[in-house]
Amino acid sequence: MPGIYKLKECPSCGAEHRKRGPYCSRSCGNKRIPTDEHKQKIADANRRHMAGDSDSAEKSKWLITHQRRGDGKTTKELYAEMEEYGVVPPDDLGYAYEKDTDGDIWTS
Repeated sequence: MPGIYKLKECPSCGAEHRKRGPYCSRSCGNKRIPTDEHKQKIADANRRHMAGDSDSAEKSKWLITHQRRGDGKTTKELYAEMEEYGVVPPDDLGYAYEKDTDGDIWTS
């Protein structure tokens, strides 16, 4: 009969289950702790990205720089500049915006 698996214990939470695989649910299976090697690979990839000259790298550099120093601007002014560069601001600014199919951001 398909779908019948032997009884086993989830290594994450200890619950008994008869599902495929060692974990009882997706949330238990996603509780991995990244190794130092994995963290290093992510750091190296981020360094390569930031050293590049693509549009997304330039946006990331601009955003990080402005977040660090602020230039004495209010949050609303900073996010208005972010919109000009195509960086989508958070939803809680007090005004609505939408992004069209070309990637342009329009405020109402």
